[in-house]
Amino acid sequence: MEFTIKTGSPEKLKRACIVIGAYTDARLTPSAEAVDQASGGALGALLKRGDLDDKAGATLALPRLPCVDAERVLVVSLGKPDELNDKAYRDALAAAGKVLAGLRGKDASVCLAEVEVPSRIVHLPLSWEDDAALLAVERYMSSVRAGAPWCPSNVEFIRRVNGLGSVDEVREIVFGADYLVLGLGDVYLGAPVATPVDPRHRLVTTKYNPARTWTPENAVGIGGAYLCVYGMEGPGGYQLVGRTVPVWNTHRVTADFPAGTPWLLRFFDRIRFFPVSPAELTAWRAGVRDGTRRLEVREGVFSSAAHREFTAGIADETATWRARQGAAFRAERERWAAEPPWSEPEPAPPVGDGGGAGGEAVAAHLAANVWRVSVGPGDAVRAGDVVAVLEAMKMEVDVTAPRDGRVDRVLCAPGDLVRPGQPLLTLASGDEGSGA
Repeated sequence: MEFTIKTGSPEKLKRACIVIGAYTDARLTPSAEAVDQASGGALGALLKRGDLDDKAGATLALPRLPCVDAERVLVVSLGKPDELNDKAYRDALAAAGKVLAGLRGKDASVCLAEVEVPSRIVHLPLSWEDDAALLAVERYMSSVRAGAPWCPSNVEFIRRVNGLGSVDEVREIVFGADYLVLGLGDVYLGAPVATPVDPRHRLVTTKYNPARTWTPENAVGIGGAYLCVYGMEGPGGYQLVGRTVPVWNTHRVTADFPAGTPWLLRFFDRIRFFPVSPAELTAWRAGVRDGTRRLEVREGVFSSAAHREFTAGIADETATWRARQGAAFRAERERWAAEPPWSEPEPAPPVGDGGGAGGEAVAAHLAANVWRVSVGPGDAVRAGDVVAVLEAMKMEVDVTAPRDGRVDRVLCAPGDLVRPGQPLLTLASGDEGSGA
């Protein structure tokens, strides 16, 4: 079935079905009022009789009404007018979609764009190109793909593929945008997926390929046309621009994280960033987590109909912006095509067998990249000390000393790809007590 979103005169739409909204007190949305008037009050009479359940998301399918061109009218309950929230609106849309999917008609128009939904403006501090975000890029270059097009600077890559004149323009766009939250839990724990309300602020990028094995908690990144705040430390692929405050608070109840809602953001929230230094962000992060700092949150509404009117008024500017983006992205793709294709590096050749006169081998136990070597020749270690860190399958894997001793040789370097069983270093023979 083909779906369209319509405003205007729903009673004149020649469709297999039109979708309109109503509230529990029989109050009608503007589209429903137009249908009621065209039908001589038939719709209102049915609703006043109680045929539509009060719960948001309840539906009532009606055959053709008098003087209404659609073959069917699907009425969706929006619940109580004073209790309409993001969940009620999403329930209504989901219910309409489920009913429409079961209809045999070929097309339908959804006339719910005029409904205003609660939309808070949430001001979040953003440390631009924060040290933690830059460390994630550094680690990626060291252990995954040093020469990737988005390295060494994700922000420069965003500038290039969007046809902007400087990285300062990227910064101005991110800080000037209102990011509308369209989903939560994108990368776990309340992570929002959001897109700018103004299409001229929609920066478009590719994601990392291969993905990063490590991303700091609450890093802010852009992938495709969407922005995400990472809810927890872990792998990722969005191009990183900075870092912000926690969006999930498991153990504390605060003004920003009320009881039963450990997530910060809601559907249809609009995120606005304001700049802070790395040191200021550290204070903000601690304060938001323990409740000693309160984020600025302002109540508001979002109107899809008003947004459609706004975007229609800037259609020419948006077309120019998208054309520039498209040209820049095509030029980037052409540069990639002119370069030798990237492939996984071959594993580093083993250096000796790690045994015999060279001492006892400490080996990799899986195929992985070497992220860090924590010791050098002559260093004393104790059993269980981390001597190297490997990265594989978006995870970090510690390699530990099997006994007390002293490092004899180091047989690998950061960035090496190693095989299972390949020696990473050796411990000198006969000095089991030297790590004490």
